Amino acid sequence: GGTEDAPVKMFDRHDALRGTQIIYYRASADQKWLLLIGISAVDGRVKGDMQLYSVEKKLSQHIEGHAASFASFRVPGNKNDSNLVCIGVRTPAGGKMHIIEVG
Repeated sequence: GGTEDAPVKMFDRHDALRGTQIIYYRASADQKWLLLIGISAVDGRVKGDMQLYSVEKKLSQHIEGHAASFASFRVPGNKNDSNLVCIGVRTPAGGKMHIIEVG
């Protein structure tokens, strides 16, 4: 596959992202995890919704969040890297950062 390959649909958009403006799409380095982020105006604030998709399991999960990125990290003593997704969310109560191991 070169850069001229036609796009391939990988998953259907999660219901929670309907009516959002899509602002971000990313894939993990090993291409096993995909991330789609949309924003919308709700009660005078910008609400972020994301869809985390497992290519191997063909399953999606909705997560509230505004920004996210994949990272690799090798825990000392492990032979393989861990895939992490780092998620930033801003709610009326304040901001939070979540780091989740996905594989």
